[in-house]
Amino acid sequence: MLAGTVIAPSVAAPPDGRDANRPIPGSAATAATDPKPVTLTLVTGDRVLVTADASGAPAASALPRADDSVPLVQTRQSDPGLYVYPESAVSALAAGTVDEELFNVTGLIRQGYDDSRADSVPLIATCTGDTARRTLVTPRGAERGSALDIIGGLALKADKKRAADFWADLTEPRSRSGSGLKKLWLDRMSLALRRARRRHEVGPREERPADLARRTGHAGYTPGELTGAEVSFSYDGGETWHAAATAREGGRWTATVDHADAAGKSVTLRTELTDANGNSVVQTVNDAYAVR
Repeated sequence: MLAGTVIAPSVAAPPDGRDANRPIPGSAATAATDPKPVTLTLVTGDRVLVTADASGAPAASALPRADDSVPLVQTRQSDPGLYVYPESAVSALAAGTVDEELFNVTGLIRQGYDDSRADSVPLIATCTGDTARRTLVTPRGAERGSALDIIGGLALKADKKRAADFWADLTEPRSRSGSGLKKLWLDRMSLALRRARRRHEVGPREERPADLARRTGHAGYTPGELTGAEVSFSYDGGETWHAAATAREGGRWTATVDHADAAGKSVTLRTELTDANGNSVVQTVNDAYAVR
């Protein structure tokens, strides 16, 4: 997660290392195994239905809210994916205070964040200063995570069922949750972990390429060469951690995770990356995969 991304509503962010060979859910290529359209709840609380035509081209439509009103949305297709912008997000996007990838519906589905596979949205909030970060009031419907000192940020997880409350707290001008917020980012999942999640199962001991250099970063940070990687795993949702062995060969890092006597357990992964400039960042993926 050490590569920078500059985002504006009219320009898509660089691809997030997605698996280009994987067809979009709901497309003709997946019709045999996944014929249903995909429902996705955005960070604003708005729900969209993502479908595809016979050629596999994606389309999206807004679903009614609880009060039966239908939100106004704009859509845009670009190389990284299909973007859906609810009316309630336009001001924040124009102001540059929210990551556009939070509205890349095909990108979110590729990472496993559709409603059938995820009940929350993983986020990183960067703040205007240390004091703002320490005093930030956790928005309604959010779970506060680790402090990310190097980027002046904080990990958050927004419950999809309360995403509308979460969004209101962050965007309301007088809200204590929104004051001091610099930008809200999607906490992207790495390509390797995304592939592991799609498989859902790994053996007791397996060496996986971490593809760490391809992680996407935040806050416009331009990285130095990746010089260190620490990977830890947990069977109890992050209460206790075990270190995985990491190794570097050329520009590629691998992590060896020992799952002896862990059959049937769900694995949470945590990765800490350090670059040649001395900067570091931590990413945690809950329930990354299960041990068979």
